[in-house]
Amino acid sequence: MRNGSLLFVAVVATGVGAGLWFGSTRLFDPPVNAEKTGSNTEDTAATEDPDVAVAVRYARAVQDGFCEEIVRRTAWMDDRMHRVALESSGEDAMESAWDGLCGKALDRSVEGNVLLPEGIEDWYIFAPGASFEVTGIDDGRDDLDRAVAKRVWIRVTFSRQQTAPLARAEDGGEMMAIRAVTVGINLSREGRLVVKAGVLGNLDIDMSSLSFDWSSERGG
Repeated sequence: MRNGSLLFVAVVATGVGAGLWFGSTRLFDPPVNAEKTGSNTEDTAATEDPDVAVAVRYARAVQDGFCEEIVRRTAWMDDRMHRVALESSGEDAMESAWDGLCGKALDRSVEGNVLLPEGIEDWYIFAPGASFEVTGIDDGRDDLDRAVAKRVWIRVTFSRQQTAPLARAEDGGEMMAIRAVTVGINLSREGRLVVKAGVLGNLDIDMSSLSFDWSSERGG
C-alpha cells in the first residue's frame, strides 16, 4: 500500500471511509504478477457496447491475474473493502483484506477446477489460454443482491484439454474436460460491477452450452 498510505489515513480521518477507499486512481499497488498479458478479444468489438466492454475487461483481468481490476470490478469484493474501511482505522486491516482477496482471485488449485452444481470460481473459466467470444446481452437476473442492468454472455473455449475445467457430461457420468461453455456476467445498475450469481463464482453457467468435443477447432 505504498502509493495509498497517506490517502487512506486522510480518508479515515475525515470519516468518509469506505466511500473513498477507491477515491484515487489506485489506493493499493497491485501484486507483482498483476501485469496484463493481452487478450483474445479485439478492443474494437468490446467497445461497441459499454456493458460488453466492462464484461470483457473483467474477463481479461481474471485471465491475466490482474488483481487490482478484479477487486475493483467485483461487487462483493468492493463491499468487503468498504466494510473493512468502515470498521477499522488501521492501514494493516485494509492491506490484509486486500491481500486476502487477491490471494483468492489468483488461486487456481487443481481441486477447484471442476464445474459443480453450485458453480465454479471465475478464474477457472477465464483461464490462461482460453478464448472469448461475446454471444449476447440481456436484462440479467432479478434475484441477486444488487439490481442488475445487463447480463453479457461470453462463449469461452479452452485451449488445452489437460488444464480445462472438468464437468460431468450427464448425471452420474464420468468427469470430462470441458472444451467450451457459455457464461453470463451480471452487471449492477450502480457502478456496473460484476454481481455474484452463483454459490461458487460470479457467473451464470449455461449448462446446455457445454461442449466436450475436442475434435473440433472451435469447441462446438
